[in-house]
Amino acid sequence: MRSPPLRWLLCSALLVLGSARARAQAATADADPGVLVLKPGDVLRLTVWQRPELSGDFTIGGDGTIAHPVYHALHVSGVPIARVEGDVSEFLKTYVLVPQVAVQPLLHVGVSGEVKAPSVVLVPPHTPLAQVVAMSGGPTERGAMNRVRLIRDDRQIVIDLSGAARGGEPVDVRSGDQVWVDRQTSVLRDHVAPLASVAAALAAATYYGFKRR
Repeated sequence: MRSPPLRWLLCSALLVLGSARARAQAATADADPGVLVLKPGDVLRLTVWQRPELSGDFTIGGDGTIAHPVYHALHVSGVPIARVEGDVSEFLKTYVLVPQVAVQPLLHVGVSGEVKAPSVVLVPPHTPLAQVVAMSGGPTERGAMNRVRLIRDDRQIVIDLSGAARGGEPVDVRSGDQVWVDRQTSVLRDHVAPLASVAAALAAATYYGFKRR
């Protein structure tokens, strides 16, 4: 019976070690919510020098690994991005003697409400909230940029993007954030006009009721 190839053995060992390390690193990230981590649905942009077959934009799958036949052994969800860079470089030593790799995370953020093109956008870390809204076509004519809701970890923060943001409020998005642009309120449109329509309908019904008698 033939022995397993050396490369297969190395990949298997890296997978076991990587899973154990990922669990420990995820626990560290959970303890510090300010640490940037990737989540399923995010994208990892890898650029490996002179190795285009190992380069590209790869989605993080539901199991927390990179959706690619080679990188699938790497668990990156919940791992601090600084450590992901080291893990990728170490992993690539199986295929490249001295790997030179650039790692760029792209975070998924949902944008909806009064925007022209509601969608899920992929953005680099530290992307300003106003830029995320602009990537979804910007606000509609009824969009209230002074009431933009940032929904994060079951918390909701209302941010004023019509001018200078209030001090102390987060304006950079994170993975999995949901952004909602409220609708502008108008006394005439939202209150007076509906009441006028109801009054007109009642008046018409009364008129035709008397006319039929």
